[in-house]
Amino acid sequence: MGRALLALSVLLLASTSTSTFAKQKAPAVEPEDACVGSRILSIVAHADDDLYFINPAIDAAIARGACVHTVIVTAGYVDEPDNSKRLAGLKAAYSFMAQRPDAPARQDWQEQWLLVAGKPVQRLTLAGQPKIQLSFLHLPCGAHDDIRPRQPATLYELYTEHERSHTIGPQAGVDYDEIALVAVLKALINDWDPDTLYTLQPNRPFPVRHSRPGGEGAHPDHVIVARLVLTALIGQPRVRVVRLHDDYPIQDLPANLSIEQATRKTEVMRAYCREDVRGCANPDTLQPACRAEDADGWGEAWLCRHYPQRIPNRD
Repeated sequence: MGRALLALSVLLLASTSTSTFAKQKAPAVEPEDACVGSRILSIVAHADDDLYFINPAIDAAIARGACVHTVIVTAGYVDEPDNSKRLAGLKAAYSFMAQRPDAPARQDWQEQWLLVAGKPVQRLTLAGQPKIQLSFLHLPCGAHDDIRPRQPATLYELYTEHERSHTIGPQAGVDYDEIALVAVLKALINDWDPDTLYTLQPNRPFPVRHSRPGGEGAHPDHVIVARLVLTALIGQPRVRVVRLHDDYPIQDLPANLSIEQATRKTEVMRAYCREDVRGCANPDTLQPACRAEDADGWGEAWLCRHYPQRIPNRD
């Protein structure tokens, strides 16, 4: 089946050595930490995609006691592959969302490296709250508006040119192609066994051109990860709810979050940006721009907006 036909069908239904890795399982969710309501899995390209475009859905799920697991496919930025700041930002944001009255402001995370479909995956579990987990695959980040070849290959090259890529950062050099990446995503879905899955919008053209109105395209990494997630979902009937979240173009759509929701979303984003200042213009002055023309910095217009789309016949 050709790629176009496969993608259409899905939407209509809606090697480096790993000898140093033991086969481990992520920390079990104990009875006293049982999921309330649902098991949520979010799969996105970059750390902060979930905070800007899927929230407030993740924040609300944590608040009601759901089990929440977010998978980040790439590492760092296209010109700064070190992932430490993005990882620290995401830990801070999820700690903030999960904070209980008796918990410290900065909570510890347990780190493991798991072998998933033959590939090492970094897993972080919030201390004392095993129902909140983060996973990082550490593939190279691509640019939003530049699809020239890079080394190692970006997701754009992996997906459109059938190039091989490899991980960067810790455990660098793990070989990936599209088939291997889909296998890892499928295994992560099986492992978490979610009833609800969130990702971004797979139907946008790319790369994006930064002109207004902003509906001209999306980040290639966003679109490609979403398409690969939909491929991985084939034959996964237990995932009842799938939500595809729009990204950059929401800046020019009507604001649809309440003042309280936009304020809370901004507070979560500030927690992230204090660790990774590139995530927003200035974490101390970050404000939701509910009128897009009032946006003064990167991402401010997204803080008042949330545009998910459901896949038909899933729920």
